[in-house]
Amino acid sequence: MGKIAKVDLQNPLKIVIFYESYNAVILLDNQLNEVQRIQFSLNSTPIVITATGIASQNQLWVYDSLNQQIGLYDYLNNNYKAISTSFPASIKQYQSDFNTFYWIDDKNNWFSCDIFGKITTKGKVANSDSIEIINDHQYIFSKNNDLIFEDIKKKEKYKIKISEKTFKKFSYKGQILSIFTSQGIINYKITIP
Repeated sequence: MGKIAKVDLQNPLKIVIFYESYNAVILLDNQLNEVQRIQFSLNSTPIVITATGIASQNQLWVYDSLNQQIGLYDYLNNNYKAISTSFPASIKQYQSDFNTFYWIDDKNNWFSCDIFGKITTKGKVANSDSIEIINDHQYIFSKNNDLIFEDIKKKEKYKIKISEKTFKKFSYKGQILSIFTSQGIINYKITIP
């Protein structure tokens, strides 16, 4: 189906593979077998998605770029429900967990939307190459091969010291910071202040 736009591994028993160019999502089980294929263009009300991730209660977070709304798609019953109002800013980067959809717009403003549709402005984030949202007030970002932790509530910023001079990507989950280089993956156990 072409290039994969995003993979959501939050639920290892239900892996979400997003193909933006095909406007489709494939759900895989923990053995990487296809469980379900969802083609949003074939819905009775067409949806053009540019962001998606796993949500709670057999649902997917969906950003519909036609209506510029965040919604929840029930993949068992094949129905879509818009939960937010329209917002014109484009999504530069996004991340989700079961109860919250986070996004950063093209002006580096950070927002969140809960499963009831309440949109909250979190603040402005630093201009960065890549960002990993930890929770509703903390994130790690990379800029010029430096990793920086920022807490917007406490207004604190720390540089994370790693031995790698260059890296391609990074990920943070459960106090494990994974650094992806061209030679391999290096994991650090870190404690967030």
